[in-house]
Amino acid sequence: FYRSAVKDFEEALRNSDLVICNSHYLSNVTYDYYKVKCEVLRPFVSEDIYKIEIKGNYITFVNPDIHKGVKIFEKIAEKMPDKKFLVAGKEGYKFDKKNVEIIGWIKDMKEVYEKTRLLIVPSIWPDTCPRVCIEVMQSGIPFIVSNRGGLTEEAEECGVVINDIYNIEEWTDAIKKFDNNEFYEKMSKNAKFKAIEFELKRQLSKFNLLLKNLFKNKA
Repeated sequence: FYRSAVKDFEEALRNSDLVICNSHYLSNVTYDYYKVKCEVLRPFVSEDIYKIEIKGNYITFVNPDIHKGVKIFEKIAEKMPDKKFLVAGKEGYKFDKKNVEIIGWIKDMKEVYEKTRLLIVPSIWPDTCPRVCIEVMQSGIPFIVSNRGGLTEEAEECGVVINDIYNIEEWTDAIKKFDNNEFYEKMSKNAKFKAIEFELKRQLSKFNLLLKNLFKNKA
């Protein structure tokens, strides 16, 4: 079944007039595997929804699942008992540490981001372009990410990338960097500037242009 599905997927890609990926990473993978060129279009995230005033000092982790690096997160929290961590997403997740607050699924992520000073994304699988990074950069919240998938693109200039993702000390050292207010303010400012690249209006304009060119060539 898997081989058949992959074959059908490859055939569909090769016969498509337009293929869109949400990151340069995924675009490169698609070309490497299928020799199909893709346009890069970022996820549609409205900046008006997630622009908030940062009030809290939590280090936030979203979606505590294995592929999202929950085991790495737990080791980080254990290693830094003096830091306050916030976990959002996935009902039923339990981690009995005094410095970790778990709130489960939440409808309005603004409530989470208002409490967040720093975001960590310790994914162990190749996340192509996580929305959570785009959402927090709107408010100037910097982040630390694993060297996986398209995360490095999102973190460029406004975050720290962890190369040896199973090295907990590398994570804790990166977190400590943001204790320096000058460094934090610099990365926060960079995050807001980086958010311009991912603006909804910019992405919709590009999408509209891609469709116009597609139908123009088909006329």
